[in-house]
Amino acid sequence: MKSCPYCLDGSISNNECVDCGQEVELRDGIPSTTDVRSTGEYRTKLQKLTGATKENLDSVLEDVREDYMDGRVIDRFFKTRTVCWRVLVSSYLSGRGLVIGDHEEKVGILASELLDETYTVDSDLLSLRAQRAVAEAMGQSLNPVHSTLDTLPFPREAFDTVIVDCRAVEVSSYLDRLEPLVSEDGTIILLV
Repeated sequence: MKSCPYCLDGSISNNECVDCGQEVELRDGIPSTTDVRSTGEYRTKLQKLTGATKENLDSVLEDVREDYMDGRVIDRFFKTRTVCWRVLVSSYLSGRGLVIGDHEEKVGILASELLDETYTVDSDLLSLRAQRAVAEAMGQSLNPVHSTLDTLPFPREAFDTVIVDCRAVEVSSYLDRLEPLVSEDGTIILLV
């Protein structure tokens, strides 16, 4: 059952939230608030990752790598040795969280290990599908939302933790849009 991104309480049935009544467009089973379509490189590899399960994860990863040193796509999900921020901020990660920005898929997956509920926002639907599949194969749960910074559907003060991964020149535009979404005692973590 999908969670409504407009109220975060209701489930979606027949493209409508059973609690708030908001119409919710689903694309590939993911709530969507944008028409943005991504056409980047690695589409075939991301498509393979969407089929990952707990039982076949190793074989899917082997299939995605062209050779044992090929980490172009896999590192986006699994290269965690460069994620030093997690150690520094883990005591601040709690409750319901949002991950947004130019993040690699591992940011949302790592956040889902520490947060009670994790929402990841991306304009790349295939990336969201692959992220959800890999997270579930690893025993984690996250709620992908196909959206952009300008089309976020979330209610005010909905998140205890917001993780923003962006370029330094984008910080103010992200903060302007995201500050209202953070709860009164919430935390914004900037990965710049």
